[in-house]
Amino acid sequence: MNTEFLADLWSTIVDYVPENKRKDLAYNYVNLLTDFDVPASTIEGMMGIDSHLDNAIEYAMDQSEDSEFEDTGDYDENDDVWDDED
Repeated sequence: MNTEFLADLWSTIVDYVPENKRKDLAYNYVNLLTDFDVPASTIEGMMGIDSHLDNAIEYAMDQSEDSEFEDTGDYDENDDVWDDED
């Protein structure tokens, strides 16, 4: 899916949703795109179409940066081994 298609889809859908529900729709739309592994660059390409969508995209990108795996160097491969001493 390309940015233009996803932006057109958003623009079509959002017109049928009351203003007070558009924030939730935007967050759910962006979550759906990320669930389907749409690249972040494609999602970010939709910035500027709608303020609700912009906020949802910014939030999702912030969340993905916060949840990235950070290597602290403290991992011990033997921590996961079950020691059964009978």
